[in-house]
Amino acid sequence: MKCLTRINCLTGFLLLVTNTATASDTLEEDIKYLRAESFITTASRYQEKITDTPASVVLITAKQIKQRRYQNLLDVLKDLPSVDVQEKRQQLEYNLITFRGHLHSNKFLILQDGVRIDSPTGEALAIAENFPLYAAKQIEILYGPAAAVYGTEAFSGVINIITQDPEELNGVKVAGKVGNYDYYSGNFQAGKRFNENFAIEVGGHYQTADYESMANQYPDSYGKVDAINLSKKVYRPASQREDFSASQESNSVFVKLKLGQNLTLGYQRGYLDAPSTTGERPSRTIYDPASRWITETNRVYGKYNFKFNDDLNANTLVYYSAYEIDPHSKFKNYNVDYIDSYIYAFGDKLAFEQQFQYKFNEIHKLTVGGLYEKFSSIPKTTDLAQPYDPDKAPNQQNLYHIGTNNTIPIEINELNYNNFAGYLQLQSAWAKQFSTTLGMRYDHGSRYGGTFNPRVGLVYQPQDNTTFKLLYGEAFRAPSPMDTSEIYGIFSGTKNPAGQYTSSFFRAPNLNLKPEKSRTLEFEFSHFFNKDFNISLSGYYTRLKNTILAVTDKTAVQFISGGDIKGTESNQNLGSSYIFGFELSSNYLYKFDNGVNLNLWGNYSFTDGKDSRKDKPIKSNLLYVAPHKAKLGVTVSYLDDYFATLKMRTISQTTTAADNPSDSTQKLRAPGYTVLDLHLGAKVYQGLSANLDFYNLLNKQYYGAGSSGAAFVYTPQSLLSVMFSLQYQY
Repeated sequence: MKCLTRINCLTGFLLLVTNTATASDTLEEDIKYLRAESFITTASRYQEKITDTPASVVLITAKQIKQRRYQNLLDVLKDLPSVDVQEKRQQLEYNLITFRGHLHSNKFLILQDGVRIDSPTGEALAIAENFPLYAAKQIEILYGPAAAVYGTEAFSGVINIITQDPEELNGVKVAGKVGNYDYYSGNFQAGKRFNENFAIEVGGHYQTADYESMANQYPDSYGKVDAINLSKKVYRPASQREDFSASQESNSVFVKLKLGQNLTLGYQRGYLDAPSTTGERPSRTIYDPASRWITETNRVYGKYNFKFNDDLNANTLVYYSAYEIDPHSKFKNYNVDYIDSYIYAFGDKLAFEQQFQYKFNEIHKLTVGGLYEKFSSIPKTTDLAQPYDPDKAPNQQNLYHIGTNNTIPIEINELNYNNFAGYLQLQSAWAKQFSTTLGMRYDHGSRYGGTFNPRVGLVYQPQDNTTFKLLYGEAFRAPSPMDTSEIYGIFSGTKNPAGQYTSSFFRAPNLNLKPEKSRTLEFEFSHFFNKDFNISLSGYYTRLKNTILAVTDKTAVQFISGGDIKGTESNQNLGSSYIFGFELSSNYLYKFDNGVNLNLWGNYSFTDGKDSRKDKPIKSNLLYVAPHKAKLGVTVSYLDDYFATLKMRTISQTTTAADNPSDSTQKLRAPGYTVLDLHLGAKVYQGLSANLDFYNLLNKQYYGAGSSGAAFVYTPQSLLSVMFSLQYQY
């Protein structure tokens, strides 16, 4: 069957630091993000002023990436308003992300240069060092629903990583980093324009770490205790327990070719290897170093931009994207009675999109586009007694359910489906102070039918330094193959009187899920007191329906021929919720006469709401959300040679998924915390720079929000991490 080839081209790097300034960094870029003339492309998919765009947008420049030490996308998410991060929390996602109250990483899109780089079939993908930023020159974060422009999964926002062009780099950059937790990483980047018809850029990174010392840092959480099996007996006593193991590895590679002035070809790959024991209680798992959760994404794309005249432009995008769980990914825990249980999944998408922008006159600008997407997927399999063979078709695997003595075959089905979409957006600048946006998109999926999503925006600028925005948008998230078709569970090895093998529990499929839907009303106010000082305030209210939830079935679904399943759960469209909140952000830059600059920046966000479900009368607080979050920083720099950045994150109590034993109507809350990070950077010699980073500077024990049962209610977070890095650019 299909299998993604691993690319072993990221070895032997010189250990040096990522994310330093590009050759084009200047003092002017230091303050560009404060000014109304900053331009973005993400919100409307063409270049426009950030003050004109019909969306709430956060713009992060190359200078900020350098001085705030954003090594990967996870670092950025930690500093964003209304974003909650629970690190090392969950087996499949590794780090659990909540974006404006929307749980999981498949509620927002991740793009690189406008091309999607997360899972092509909508699974929640782990976000860690597998999304590096060493090639980024700008990051655009669009808040709010964007389905009218991007379709499914643009539920709560869009993140677009804009990389350097070859001519902007015009050289080679090599970098690397070493730290405690046996942390090592390196990256390279090279780019050059050879003539007007050909330019090339290539890059890659490799990273590894081992967090085994967390067992010593949190002995109450990771201590050696009895491992209990499904029969409630001791599988392995504490005296014979293995050492805690938590190694992690990532790598990536990308290639960008620019042919002529209009055609760009690209390739991008991301890989993450993390423990499948992440977030598990020691009493319910075995720390087998071979218990891994390994994901890989690959994509190749072509973009062609053509300008017919001053009023009409066309953009064509063709790309193929694939996602795979490595067939050697496996679990060995309580749920599978400590049997080696392998997992596999694969999904890919071939997409063609054509877009036109037409300027009628100085008032009206129209964007029209159409899209066709073809998908195939082998959904996440049930627990397998041996690794899946990707070189064979699903019906040729000869795999049998665990606990059936090789008598009940596992049915593995490949899903094939498609999606058609058409969209348009009309932007009208009625006067210098007032503009409107009206957009709409219709998607028709062969699995779930049609969905229509409008977008309306009003922008009012009473003066050049003040902007008001009133925005409304709808979005949808199509049920992923994992939502509809994931199954897991094992049989006990015993038979009932009818001769059927029995199982106490299975996750059952549900192919009839509908898309999740959201409606959001939002306002934004921004004001520039001068070119060096600005504030912004945004508020929003969102209603969600058809939320997909795991539900215990009243009657067990007997979906495996020859088996007797006593209990099942399946995904159902039984949830609804409302979310509201606001975000206050500010930036202030003071320039001294001696070349020293002081930059004060930060944000405060408030997020609240309620989740409800049709099968239970109780409403609960938003899971994995801290209502109050303050993320502040100060950067002191001298010319372009030296800088020091101190960051502080203050997070209030965070709602877990565990029921409060003293009040069944409430969830337990993880304690709040404050964490400091310190980043130092210096130019050592021409082209050579060094950095020293301290994460959790005060070595504070703190906890993220967990769940219950197999997982921690309060998930331990890493203590002090010290990293030293070097970069050389020539």
